[in-house]
Amino acid sequence: MNKAQGLAWTILLAVASPASAVADADLRLEKSVNDSTLMPAAAVEFYVKVSNLGPDPADEVLVTDQLPTGLTIPTGTVPVTSQGTYDSVSGTWAVGALTAGAEALMTLPAQVTADPLPVCIPNHAWVEAAQVDPNLGNNRAVVALRQPGEAARCVDLNVELTRVLPILACGDSFVEIEVTVTNLGADNATNVVLRLEDGPDVPRGLEFVDDFCGGTTTCNLANVPSGSSEVRNLRAIEIRNSQPVSYTVTVSASSDDPDVLPGDETASISFTKEPYEKCDFDISLGNGSGCFIATAAYGSAMHPHITALQNWRDRVLLTNAAGRVLVDLYYRYSPPIADAIADRPALRTAIRVLLWPVVMAVIHPLAAYAFTGLVLLLTATFCFRSRVLKRRRAAIPRLGP
Repeated sequence: MNKAQGLAWTILLAVASPASAVADADLRLEKSVNDSTLMPAAAVEFYVKVSNLGPDPADEVLVTDQLPTGLTIPTGTVPVTSQGTYDSVSGTWAVGALTAGAEALMTLPAQVTADPLPVCIPNHAWVEAAQVDPNLGNNRAVVALRQPGEAARCVDLNVELTRVLPILACGDSFVEIEVTVTNLGADNATNVVLRLEDGPDVPRGLEFVDDFCGGTTTCNLANVPSGSSEVRNLRAIEIRNSQPVSYTVTVSASSDDPDVLPGDETASISFTKEPYEKCDFDISLGNGSGCFIATAAYGSAMHPHITALQNWRDRVLLTNAAGRVLVDLYYRYSPPIADAIADRPALRTAIRVLLWPVVMAVIHPLAAYAFTGLVLLLTATFCFRSRVLKRRRAAIPRLGP
């Protein structure tokens, strides 16, 4: 077995093995204000509380609370924190570490400077940490100042664009943009529409590819709740340019409700796509399985297990940095292994056996969790009973001289 084959086997076994435990810290952010009445030059205080619901400690806790347009920290006042420091320029509160069950508080003074007064001024904040957060639904908080008697809805849409980079330099025949729309307002935004703006530098064929808005340059969302985000993807394929090409993509968001703080509901991103170079192996979108060892093991790219592994690759592995590195290594070292097992039925059977736990976990995730829990419970029970028996045996006096 050569070096490449050995590395490929290591990667395959790593994927088939249970994932190592990672620290989880569920952070919750809460906000309130001492007076929500929006008046000219009014002075208010925002109260921010971040709590670690556990089960593990949280490190490098960071709260971002940048005062919006129309509010500013009054001269001669400073935010007061129970721990950590607040940077008024970046709007970040470096909380530091929070043990499970701990909380930190901040009082943020502000004064209304908007002229004329808008319908409302929402103040939005979010929290993050170094650990994995299993519940992102409580990481954001919004509180708003409203004019007395004003019945209009408080909606503030924000759009951000991020280019999804290719896994490998070669075979880069597509452009993909991740579109994130966030409602920074205090009320739900209804009938939100994302629109790809036309322009001379837009990639040919770029369109939304998500299930609910695929195949068009607009995407309709039923609503975006206060403080939440929705993510959609734009993609153009079969762009096999021989020279570097510069693109500019602009996306806007609108809803049935007027944007109370306009200016950030449209975003643009400019980038240069490097020349297309054909790979030594096929990883093109929509052509081939892209699962080299697995395809050789099952004998067909149309096998349902191959489809399940493809979906797992696209929806899980490619959505995080560690997964993309694993996929990259797999693409680099998989072809020689696939060639070696293609004509060897015994090896193909062995690979299918190794892939079986992964496939079952992908197809039936809940059953896989239950099975893993059962195995851990039985193992713990066996170990406990073994220790008890050893203690009992040690307590029995020996017979004989």
